Amino acid sequence: MKKTVKLFGIAAIAAAIALILAGCNLGTSGFGTITIPGLPEPPPPLPPPSFNLETQREEYPWQWVVTDDNTVIIVGYLGSGGHVDIPGTLDGLPVVAIARPEYAGVWMPGWYPGFVGPPVFGTSGHATITGIRPGPDGQLQIEWEGNPPSGTLTSVTIPDSVLAIGRGAFWDNRQLTSVNLPPNLISIAEYAFFFNGLTSLSIPQGVTYIGDLAFAGNEIGGSLFIPPSVRYLGGAAFENNRLESVVIAYGLTEIQHWTFSSNSPLASVAIPASVNSIGEDAFNATGGQSLVSVTFGGVIAPENIGRFNAVGVWQCAFPGDLSLRFAAGGPGTYVRAPGGGTWSRQN
Repeated sequence: MKKTVKLFGIAAIAAAIALILAGCNLGTSGFGTITIPGLPEPPPPLPPPSFNLETQREEYPWQWVVTDDNTVIIVGYLGSGGHVDIPGTLDGLPVVAIARPEYAGVWMPGWYPGFVGPPVFGTSGHATITGIRPGPDGQLQIEWEGNPPSGTLTSVTIPDSVLAIGRGAFWDNRQLTSVNLPPNLISIAEYAFFFNGLTSLSIPQGVTYIGDLAFAGNEIGGSLFIPPSVRYLGGAAFENNRLESVVIAYGLTEIQHWTFSSNSPLASVAIPASVNSIGEDAFNATGGQSLVSVTFGGVIAPENIGRFNAVGVWQCAFPGDLSLRFAAGGPGTYVRAPGGGTWSRQN
């Protein structure tokens, strides 16, 4: 199967003019038609589990529910923290998910409850998020009502049987510096590892969904590889980390707003031909000046690089004049001097 993306000159030029006036410096040349291979089929989505809360069971330090298909969802942890080995079975049944009861059926796209907390691995607090917006320093501000959760994990082992990690499951365990995600994992929900102390991360092949703010507010450094199985990469998913390079495999079609913003050391990014849309400040905002090399595998319509914000101001996806140079030069690698300056096509 092939997918053809057509970029119509008049619409593209009109969008480009609007973006120039908005300060994004987007050009108007280099448009045409590009044919890219069909995307590989992702694994089938996880169906929302069916269970009765009356089935909730408890044996220190675990609380869990049994689903109708005789699998286990861990919904609570009562221990004291430190290193934790999450069991692969409870009551002789496989543990397939880690999620609060109110999130146990919401780990796939489209199932969005209106609040976060308490986490599975948190010692206190329940917070209702009331707003997420850019702050004056360029980083995201999260506003909540109630008491924010906190946790005391320092390390955790997640069994291979786990397929899904629910909303806010490990939220705010600041001493949690590393996690080995299981090889059969399919879904990482919103805020799953938000505001921890993670310093490195490897995403297993097979993960299809990474929710908004899933790994935001950590210390993840080095290089990050997004595997070809990923079909949704949420807004601000890796915002405010310490990434140095990002490589996205062919498969993802859209990079959401703020996805990699505020990664001050971020120097290089590789974007595959499958991507046809990049949201506002995806690689911009605080830390964007460290970016010196971006490789585009295919053509992206100029009106799909950035977005108008709520007050009608165009927000760029990249720092400087990269959108202009890419529109004129097409796919390839674009570089600039450290600290800013004009972008140029390298090959």
